[in-house]
Amino acid sequence: MKYNMKRNLIYYSLIFFSFTIFFFSCDDRKEDDRPLMNTHDMCEQVVYENVIMMNGKKVEASRLEFIQQESSSVFLMKIYGIIPLEDGVPVIVEAIPDKDEIRFTGKSNDVRYQLEVEGRYTHLQLKSSTVSNEPFVEMNCKYKVLPQCGLLEKPFIFRLDTECMFFLNHRDETIEWNGQTLPKIEFMQTTLEHIRERLAKEVQAIKFIFHEDSSLDIWMKTTGSMDFTLWMNVQYWFLNTSENLYLELTTTQTELFYQQWTGKPTMFSPPFIPFDSNRNLLPLFYSSNEKLSLAIIAPFYYSMAYCYLKAKGCEDLTEEERDELSIFLEIIREGHRLNSWQAYLQSELVKSSE
Repeated sequence: MKYNMKRNLIYYSLIFFSFTIFFFSCDDRKEDDRPLMNTHDMCEQVVYENVIMMNGKKVEASRLEFIQQESSSVFLMKIYGIIPLEDGVPVIVEAIPDKDEIRFTGKSNDVRYQLEVEGRYTHLQLKSSTVSNEPFVEMNCKYKVLPQCGLLEKPFIFRLDTECMFFLNHRDETIEWNGQTLPKIEFMQTTLEHIRERLAKEVQAIKFIFHEDSSLDIWMKTTGSMDFTLWMNVQYWFLNTSENLYLELTTTQTELFYQQWTGKPTMFSPPFIPFDSNRNLLPLFYSSNEKLSLAIIAPFYYSMAYCYLKAKGCEDLTEEERDELSIFLEIIREGHRLNSWQAYLQSELVKSSE
């Protein structure tokens, strides 16, 4: 009897294992038989749900769009929100369909930067959404600034203790000041020099060093000190034209900027563009060779001048100096609508030994 029980146990065990192997083999066969996703699905909807890494940091795109090109596997992908460009960042990608997802890789080339992407397109069922099969993109991006931009790893030093601030104006106008008739450009340049001299009482020099990962170190040398100290590290992005870029500051960095520039942590007329809850943009013109010239794009330089002249810039001034600043600000206010005035900073010659 024991022998029969043992034989039955072996018999049923074999049946069980055979059934188990058959069950899982069938399941594997079902998995293998699933059809590949159709790349045309990528063109049907704008993708809002995404997880994106940019140079190792998590960022969020407001949306992504895929526009099919002549080949069914090649798409123009536009990414909105990770880099502050109005028309989105264009990247040509090649799509490879797989089960439950479409993998894609691509590269965007500009004369100043390169953006490489690698990711996957799939569908999600979101609990918070009534829409089934919500499109979803997971992507890794590498943004690299190219040497052709002329900015990388050069110590651009703006010395406030010497002449480094200038005005440009293309209109031949005059102004009455202290009983004299002066060209407006002469009055504005003289007033700008007075502002620079006041700034130099606190800060002797500022140094910019641009890196290929689109980060910018801003160093500051306070008056009386021997060395530069790192003030902040911000992001910089190129705009659609070759002479424009954005500096991107966090909210904390923006407050630090206001504190240094005006003596107050916040101002009611900021020179920044709010991009999202923790990204604030300062739009600049730039040109570089052996020197770097930076100018704040109108009308933001008026806001910046207003912030300074209504706060720290008016401390301990004589009545004549206050009048000079008031006229200076009014000329900028009138001229920025015509874009007739442009103030800019110019660095020293870059020395190879630094």
